[in-house]
Amino acid sequence: MKEDDLDRVLSGEIDIAPSPGFVRGVMAAVHRQTSASSPIPFPWMRALPGLAAGLFALAAMIVAVLKSAGRPESSPAQSWWMFALANAAEIAKKYGIDWIVLATLITAACLVVSMRLVNGRRALQ
Repeated sequence: MKEDDLDRVLSGEIDIAPSPGFVRGVMAAVHRQTSASSPIPFPWMRALPGLAAGLFALAAMIVAVLKSAGRPESSPAQSWWMFALANAAEIAKKYGIDWIVLATLITAACLVVSMRLVNGRRALQ
């Protein structure tokens, strides 16, 4: 075989098309798989320790605010709730809770948007 023959063979493209029966068979198998699969269940047992820790941290935060929020000595006209909220903000700033809340809100927003996109795509099909 000469170099010109090799160039001619490699430069020519051969159209390869699957038979219609093959395409139909593959697409039928894909549709069978997608319709038969059940949704993946949420692992609640693995999430419970994290949820419990979050509830415990929230309860500890509330207790710390209530303990530290006695009666304001500096200005008796200031309401107890305003003083408690000021203490809560101070504790949140001390422990960086504001960043945790921000990250949680961003995560929740991403989840809501993605769930709406998925539900909208199902409605279109």
